[in-house]
Amino acid sequence: MFAVLVWFVRNWCNEFVFLMGLRDDELPGRHDKAIWAVVLLLLAPVGVWLFRSFRMARWPETQFVRVDYSQAMDNPGDEAARQPA
Repeated sequence: MFAVLVWFVRNWCNEFVFLMGLRDDELPGRHDKAIWAVVLLLLAPVGVWLFRSFRMARWPETQFVRVDYSQAMDNPGDEAARQPA
């Protein structure tokens, strides 16, 4: 039970910090930031889910790319030859 509460508080904090980090012009309406803050505060379990779905539709998470540097480290002289002068 405690783990679920910690998980929820962590997710709520992440969503609230994301909301507060947005500029007003990044949201479609005039009072959207205040409305979302009230929803997150008063309707906490449902509000987190609603804002998370709105956030994922509006600002999808970026995909991280893994870069393999092992090939460049095997032949360090070849890397210098490919660099423009």
